[in-house]
Amino acid sequence: MAVVLRLSGRLALLVVAGVLLRSLFAHFYSMAARRLSQAQQDRLAASSGVAEQCFSLIKLVRSHGSQRSERRRYGQQLDGLLRLQTEYGAIYGCSRVFNGAVNAALNVAVLAGGAALVAAGVLPREALTSFVLYVAFISDASSDVPDQWSRIQEALGAATEVFDYLEPRALDLSNTTAPQPAPQPADADAAASPPPPLPLSSGSSGSPRGSLEFVDVDFAYPSRQSRPVLRSLSLRVPAGRRTAILGGSGSGKSTLFALALRFYVPSSGRVLLDGADVARMGEADLRRRTAWVQQEPPLFPNITIRDNIAYGLADCSMDAVEEAAREANAFDFIAALPSGFETRIGAAGASLSGGQKQRIALARALVRDPALLLLDEATSALDPQAEAIAEAAIARSAGDRTVLFTTHKVSQARQADHIVVVSHGAIVEEGTHDALLRRNGAYAELVRVGDGLSDAETSEVVDSALGVADAAAAV
Repeated sequence: MAVVLRLSGRLALLVVAGVLLRSLFAHFYSMAARRLSQAQQDRLAASSGVAEQCFSLIKLVRSHGSQRSERRRYGQQLDGLLRLQTEYGAIYGCSRVFNGAVNAALNVAVLAGGAALVAAGVLPREALTSFVLYVAFISDASSDVPDQWSRIQEALGAATEVFDYLEPRALDLSNTTAPQPAPQPADADAAASPPPPLPLSSGSSGSPRGSLEFVDVDFAYPSRQSRPVLRSLSLRVPAGRRTAILGGSGSGKSTLFALALRFYVPSSGRVLLDGADVARMGEADLRRRTAWVQQEPPLFPNITIRDNIAYGLADCSMDAVEEAAREANAFDFIAALPSGFETRIGAAGASLSGGQKQRIALARALVRDPALLLLDEATSALDPQAEAIAEAAIARSAGDRTVLFTTHKVSQARQADHIVVVSHGAIVEEGTHDALLRRNGAYAELVRVGDGLSDAETSEVVDSALGVADAAAAV
């Protein structure tokens, strides 16, 4: 710049004006680029969070028939990201056009002014030539400054979240993450969405419903076709009664639930719900009739307890949510929270105890008023006090619906109207508690051993009892 000033002070003023104009524009552009970069990173994180959440809770999503609403929610996040990227592209394009226009205008002004000075004899021709070359160098260098500055601002915007995490500050351990949009219930026009929940009842709806039947079912998981899990299994779960599937690890009890919920279809045989083949049943109809509670039920983080209970339901009223919470023995502890049903759940339900999460999951199942309630080791991971509360909630909510639950604990199985003992994909024996005791088989042996067995130990006791029975039969 000093050389340019020495060659011609008047023309140097034009160059300084052009550089200042470009710098002023670069300042505003870089601020906009930083804002958009941060917004893009936030939106990208949100869309990735939706996808990660959906895949990690895929069985829950499928059991509620919410695939379309989750796909729509993910699409909304991507649409927002696309709008931000389009806006950024427009601003970037304008900046390139502006810089090019400033360069062209500066060159024209320098040539025109220099020609006038040469004509007036103020500036030698060779000085003008040198001046034009130096201006070209300055223009190239100064045009890179806004680009590099804007990239720095973009990087700062993208790194904002990292800086926030690194900055020491007091944390709210009950909810350390920013709120995200709640999973949306499916629209009424979506084929996979269930209808609004039916009124909750306890026996007022008439005849029992939710009978489940497995007819000569064979099944092997797709990744292990050579190792069948179920072999010619036939089982009838009567409507309106509580049936326990008792067995250890590898017995096939959870596989029965996967087939009933149509996560898989049998290799052969049929699964019937109220006489209808589950494989041919409409998605919405199946999800409306069934509800499933897992051993460690996942809850959607960063959304409210109300949204968790009403997940997958269109137009679920607050009255229905509260009534379901009452049936699940969850209303009192939820109401005692500072924000009640509007309390946001922390990551992985960190702000709730295991028993509280279990009862919220049970309320989420009950709000759908299912004909068939499936409980997969739903209370086995709880401490005795929480287990007693959860079991009382299950007994209270049974009503006229069919309840099918898996367990490896005799104390839980004996509460059922009908007990089915399974081992290695086959039914060992079935009947009432008293009838099975009189039979003096695997169930009676489990009763003698008592509770406190692990899943694997339960399998060992059943296998041992079967071996003794086979030996006695051979004699």
